[in-house]
Amino acid sequence: MKSIVITGAASGIGLAVAQMMLEDGWLVGMFDVNEAPLLALQQKWGAERCSVHVVSVTDETPLADAFASFHDKAGRLDVLFNCAGLLEFGHFEEVPLSRHQQILAVNSQGLMHCCHLAFPYLQQQAGARVINMSSASSMYGVPGLGVYAASKAWVKSFTEALNIEWARHDIHVLDVEPPFVDTNMVAGQQAHVMGKMGVNLSALDVAKKVRKSLASNHTHVRVSLSYKIQYFFHSLSITPIRKQVMKYLTGY
Repeated sequence: MKSIVITGAASGIGLAVAQMMLEDGWLVGMFDVNEAPLLALQQKWGAERCSVHVVSVTDETPLADAFASFHDKAGRLDVLFNCAGLLEFGHFEEVPLSRHQQILAVNSQGLMHCCHLAFPYLQQQAGARVINMSSASSMYGVPGLGVYAASKAWVKSFTEALNIEWARHDIHVLDVEPPFVDTNMVAGQQAHVMGKMGVNLSALDVAKKVRKSLASNHTHVRVSLSYKIQYFFHSLSITPIRKQVMKYLTGY
């Protein structure tokens, strides 16, 4: 039985992917700080198929223990899906510094922790892969979402580096880049850019792309036709034009 570890598995995209992989017959390790949704899914599928680990990606030692515990149970680790993430809209100077630090700790450092700690287990499995959640916001710094966008640009760059480095270990590393997704993380937040771009994707839409990425040779998987078109024109334009487009989308 193939196995996957999913961080941020208690809600949104992480939960949708966990449900999908369980339906596909995988053994799923669900990592999250929120225990109740994990236990609910474990009760449905059974502890032999759904392994629950209440842990934060920012806590190195408990995280290492969680990976070791899951590998002891599964006997293998085929895929690491780094989905844990935080988002906060607002003018940079008005968002507390502690919140900015938290976003970076989870989105960037937490993802790095997971890759480093999972490597010894992934290395043992031929054709293993790492799937990182990036974002359409990684394309260009988004006003009102600066730290989040920067964290996702970091994920993109880190993914590109590991994709090259870990090829020697037969580990394929890629990221998935959706625009805004209708999840609890986005719900209730107000931002000009959301009105311009819309929130047109569900967690299930992205989960389907994650499933397809299990067989993808790409480094970046861009989600939605509108984002692919936007990215194409972005790649053709020069920096001043990109800046004006972003100002229009965000209302700055």
